[in-house]
Amino acid sequence: MSKGLPSVAIAGGGIGGLTTALALADVGIESIVLERYAEGPDVGAGIQLSPNATRILHRLGFESDLATIGRTPSTMLWLDGETDRCLARLPIREYVKAKYDAPYLQIYRPELMRLLESKCLENNQIDLRKDTSVEDLQLNSNEATLKTSRGEVHADLCIGADGTNSTIRKYTNDSLNERIYAGYAYRTVIPLAQLDENHTLDETTLWLNAAFHVVTYTVGEDSVLNCVFVVESERSATFEDLHRQRSSRSELTNALPNPSPLVKTLLDRVQDEELYRWPLYQFPPIPVRRDPYHPVVLIGDAWHTTLPFAGQGAALSIEDASTLAECLSVSGSNSLVDRLTHYENERISRVRRVQSISARNRMVYHAKNPIFKLLRSWVAQIAYRRTTGQLFLYEGTSHN
Repeated sequence: MSKGLPSVAIAGGGIGGLTTALALADVGIESIVLERYAEGPDVGAGIQLSPNATRILHRLGFESDLATIGRTPSTMLWLDGETDRCLARLPIREYVKAKYDAPYLQIYRPELMRLLESKCLENNQIDLRKDTSVEDLQLNSNEATLKTSRGEVHADLCIGADGTNSTIRKYTNDSLNERIYAGYAYRTVIPLAQLDENHTLDETTLWLNAAFHVVTYTVGEDSVLNCVFVVESERSATFEDLHRQRSSRSELTNALPNPSPLVKTLLDRVQDEELYRWPLYQFPPIPVRRDPYHPVVLIGDAWHTTLPFAGQGAALSIEDASTLAECLSVSGSNSLVDRLTHYENERISRVRRVQSISARNRMVYHAKNPIFKLLRSWVAQIAYRRTTGQLFLYEGTSHN
């Protein structure tokens, strides 16, 4: 460990892993990023980055790049999932501009990944190794040894940023056994050229139904409509893969009872080869290390996979990256164990709050009681402002 700063190996080169590498470089810490895939597989889908995430990326020098690839919708439109009746219209663009110091952006995931990768490749403090899978991890109080498909990597610290199907997690806590299951999210993109003016370029649309909800918004240089169909489902009798699975339009159609006319137009345009489903799980953010002296830590979905009812999955991993970098940069008398403990304590309370908001939104979106549904429309504006304040005002930690 040089000058009190650890050498770091990051397992996983997705949004969380690459942002972590960049945040570490920003505080003078070198890292090796181990990504299993050579190219992809990057399923085209949208990413929502609210001000709590874009604020951090701006600090890392991404302001102009994000403005180029991101879109900010004018409004969020709530529609009835059976009739298309308007339930609420919530401001986004002007509201965020007036209240927050960073934008709310919707971005095509492949474009964000290309941006993060290019910044990592330009940074001489980051060694990005693609087509390198982590197969085993050995830990002691002084070192982490990662056995990969291309040989061993030794580091003072291993960071698990390898997603819901994390290899690193199995060497840490038992959160997998405490997960909450909530159904499926079916994701696809549809070229706007295949849709009419009812699916606008400038709005985020949310259809609400007791059994499902649908979210759409436009992303990408080529203007595609990102579509997410979230379906309530009972737990399967058999263990589900934690990551994406191929699906089909017929399966999705059967999962949506009584869809509205506009939702039907989306279903008619779905292509099997572009449709995937993700089982929805939530992992509790509990302390990572079985042995408190082991140099390992988790970020993002590898640690606290979160249900998608608050649109904060990517944002939480970016927050993790920033907080971890700040905690690791503190040298002096603080041991590595102390820094990791501080990181976990800082993040656990925040993640729990976001997960609580997500659980509340799930109840609101999939409400069954007709009186509650009526109240939902009446209080939507107030609830939206209160919830966004709890999410968007988060400042993270400063590198100054």
